[in-house]
Amino acid sequence: MTDPKLVEEKQEINNDGHGASESVSNSEVGSMANNRLDGIIDSATGVGSPHAQSVNALDKDGPLSPQSVLNDGLVNSDSTANSGFELQNQDELVRKRQEEIEKEIKANHPFLTKIFPLSSLDAEFANDQVYKTKLQDLLTRYKSIRKTRPDGNCFFRCFGFAYFESLINDKKEYDRFKKIAQESKDQLVSIGFNSFTIEDFHDTFMSVLNNVPEGGVEQLEQAFNDDGRSEYMVVMWRLLTSCYLRKEEEFYQNFLEGYATVKDFCEHEVEPMYRESDHIHIIALTSFLNVGVRVNYMDRSGADGKVNAHDFPDGLQPRIHLLYRPGHYDILYPIQSEHNSSSATENPVPSNGVAE
Repeated sequence: MTDPKLVEEKQEINNDGHGASESVSNSEVGSMANNRLDGIIDSATGVGSPHAQSVNALDKDGPLSPQSVLNDGLVNSDSTANSGFELQNQDELVRKRQEEIEKEIKANHPFLTKIFPLSSLDAEFANDQVYKTKLQDLLTRYKSIRKTRPDGNCFFRCFGFAYFESLINDKKEYDRFKKIAQESKDQLVSIGFNSFTIEDFHDTFMSVLNNVPEGGVEQLEQAFNDDGRSEYMVVMWRLLTSCYLRKEEEFYQNFLEGYATVKDFCEHEVEPMYRESDHIHIIALTSFLNVGVRVNYMDRSGADGKVNAHDFPDGLQPRIHLLYRPGHYDILYPIQSEHNSSSATENPVPSNGVAE
């Protein structure tokens, strides 16, 4: 029998496909990034491999883990015996299943799409009145959306692109951030990161940043869709977040669950690629850079049909606007915005109503 979860995943992928072509597997780039990160700290993280945490489900069930694969019946648990051989065989089936889903998502989702009318989401919510109602509320404040690949790195990729895009026409903010970025390598080294290990990440980051004023949106889109540069940029945003958390350990220690120290939390939940971001990641990065982010939460909570929003950090005017649907972030463009006045134009929506 065809697995219903796989059918739903394929349908959503088809409805939201953007047809990216890739010459090099970004999983390989991510693997190299994680391998290099393992050398940054004294004890290797041991988590965050592309196959362990690489795929965020496109539906409302959140990320697809090996355990959820088993629970959803993608592997028949009855076939599992006590023998080590059969257990190993089951693990192999789970791994192959994850790889298939991962390849399918990569084949249909670039790291970052062009800008499309926000109203194009209506086709995705055709049979979901709750989300259709909340979309109408969102359309009173936002006009466009730029989607990102659902791979666990979506928050950092969204933040990075939206922030760099806002710097194109804001020289004062660009100069302020460039100074922070230039000094960030020394800060990372000062708290224990290996200079040689982080050098390539930092150099790539600065190369993309240096090109922002002259390159414009088009070259920025190219950089963020390039396998090597895009993944290395994400690594750098993760390192900056970890840096701030470690420096402010005394404060953030009070908000950890399941980890004894901030260092341990960073090694397992912040630095490894493909690990999802939570409020603590957003608060740390926005506080470190003093950059405001408004996250619009589109979920099933509330009975008034309104999309709840929260600003990070509290009290700071939002420069970046994001849409959060369970397990995933995309970039939003307000109807009127002081900072996101990009020169990029909206792309037309095909006759099927879905942005490609």
